[in-house]
Amino acid sequence: MKKEGLGLKPKRKRGPGPDSDLIREQILGIISENWPIHASGILEHLHLDKKEKHSLILAKYHLDQLAREDKIKLKKIGQSMVAWPHEVEKLRIVHDLMRGL
Repeated sequence: MKKEGLGLKPKRKRGPGPDSDLIREQILGIISENWPIHASGILEHLHLDKKEKHSLILAKYHLDQLAREDKIKLKKIGQSMVAWPHEVEKLRIVHDLMRGL
């Protein structure tokens, strides 16, 4: 018996899509230019609706990936996730060392 016409859809492949690297680079550029920035601020720059759950999940996924690659630092402040470039964290450490001298 054929399953055509039963309304069955092919299973969607899970994981990042083909544009994932492009989106991640856009997000990294936004963070580098506008740090510190929270996830909803990134969504505004990408012209996505920050009230949609899918958009927030997308931003959170890419923020986590960038943090894993040590390109950004993340900190949760209240219910907001704030991001800034990794280079800024390095400058902060150097500043703290110089202040201690």
